[in-house]
Amino acid sequence: MNKAISTPMAIIIILIVFTISIGLILLGYIYWPKDEVVLEEIKQKEKVEVKDEEGEIIPSAIALNDEKLINFLVALDHELGLPEGINLSFSKIIREDLSGNGVEEIIVVLAYEVKNGTFIRLIEKKNGNYQVRETQGDITEAYQIETIDVPLEYKSVVVDSRAHPGTGMGYEIKTIYTYIDGRLKETWSGIINYREDYIGYNIGYHIESIYNIELKDVDGDGEFEIIYKGESQHPECKEGSYDCDIIKENVSELYKWDDDIKEYKKIDY
Repeated sequence: MNKAISTPMAIIIILIVFTISIGLILLGYIYWPKDEVVLEEIKQKEKVEVKDEEGEIIPSAIALNDEKLINFLVALDHELGLPEGINLSFSKIIREDLSGNGVEEIIVVLAYEVKNGTFIRLIEKKNGNYQVRETQGDITEAYQIETIDVPLEYKSVVVDSRAHPGTGMGYEIKTIYTYIDGRLKETWSGIINYREDYIGYNIGYHIESIYNIELKDVDGDGEFEIIYKGESQHPECKEGSYDCDIIKENVSELYKWDDDIKEYKKIDY
């Protein structure tokens, strides 16, 4: 009959097995291909369409063709979770040398028919192909985009977008993204139109606030400032009746480029 293994012997056996296991794990760590090696091997095999730390790689044949590029990015958005069946409401491609190095960057705006479904992508040329440098997402529905040469030494992208947060409500926003250090940074944003129609129990009103934006060198320093002017409206309603007064207020604000924080900052005007 076999004798039972004594407790001290059992402990010794467990320690030996544990030590061998740790050794095998460390050996595997030393000799197993590292992530960057495996990634490089995949790149060599696939050549394109490999995600890396900065973004999706796009072949030049696709990046330089507007239709192919949009189709590529729409397919990418579906891979990233955009439900099938959602259509584009607006798309635009801008090709411009934002960095001043003689090579055009690509800005692509895709606005889908879904809440906060606009994506702005900055694409740059890299190693013979193109790469998504960054993506601005969760933006209201864009309907217009243009580039402007402000502030000094930078280029900016102006995006007009709109949203309908509730029944009878709607607003439009103008946002400035400035190309700084290879990125698009939001440097200013303001409402350009706000509308609200409300009919409730014994209360009803209509308001519309409209603002104009002008780029002008106000102080003569050679730098454009943002002049933000308009009329703000809000209701003051008496309880239990349709009697609502529409309060109107003139708005006049000035925003100047602050190179320390790299954005437009409101100043006394």
